[in-house]
Amino acid sequence: MILLKKVDYNLWDEGNEEQEKKIFYKVLIKCSVLFVFIFILFVISLIHFDKVVLFSTLSWKLQKLILFFYLFVYIVQLVLLGSIVILTLFYRKKRKNWEPSYRLFLKSDIPSFVLNCFCILFFVMTFLLTPCNVSGDSMKNTFYNQDKLFCSGLGYKPKQNDVVVFDSSLYTGSKSGWYIKRVVAVEGDMVSYNPLTSDFYVNDEKIATLTEEQYKVLLNSTYLTDTLSFEIPKNKLIVFGDNRKISYDSRYFGLIDENKIIGKVIFRIYPFGNPKPQILE
Repeated sequence: MILLKKVDYNLWDEGNEEQEKKIFYKVLIKCSVLFVFIFILFVISLIHFDKVVLFSTLSWKLQKLILFFYLFVYIVQLVLLGSIVILTLFYRKKRKNWEPSYRLFLKSDIPSFVLNCFCILFFVMTFLLTPCNVSGDSMKNTFYNQDKLFCSGLGYKPKQNDVVVFDSSLYTGSKSGWYIKRVVAVEGDMVSYNPLTSDFYVNDEKIATLTEEQYKVLLNSTYLTDTLSFEIPKNKLIVFGDNRKISYDSRYFGLIDENKIIGKVIFRIYPFGNPKPQILE
């Protein structure tokens, strides 16, 4: 948003105090509203900082720089807008005229516009359409190491076969990290296990082969024991990697929480094209 039109400044030379006053308050209100808007986006970013960190992993080498720049842009914009509002009110109270305040608005207009664009762009890319980076081969041959993806969690409700992104540190004990896995069962699904064949079923459809120890991990995460079938509890999911041979997934850490899902993978940025799922047992 460009706050001022260049032609408006001619009004100061005309001595039309009412018009000057009208423009003054119009721009002051715009700055104040914009400050509140950017502040809300900044608070949301801090509350859901895990998504901001995920956004920064688009480039592992520049991750810290991306995080710093993300926070820096928001803070500078808030300081700028806050300073404009405070100094504007100070000028009006102490000097009893409109022109110094208006000049301040005029000088800060373009920097404020540029910072505002960055703030909105970062927020959209972090919360609406988040870029993320594949690390490892657990989703091979669907996604490969260093593939660039877009995921989105806006109004998302996990479904079977969706590929999702979540914070692995909640389940693996690691300090930080994100896993990209496929949802194989959601709340309400019936899962069962045949110990004779090692086959694992979801709604009577074979999904994978599991060892008895792996099935017990799934079972124990639902606080059940000694049963060969159970229903997925509310707000819980089972996720497997497409490369079952090496994937570290629900077979090792149990069910995950639906509300901890950051988003669903929408499409692949690079390499171009959206691959079909290929399960490697």
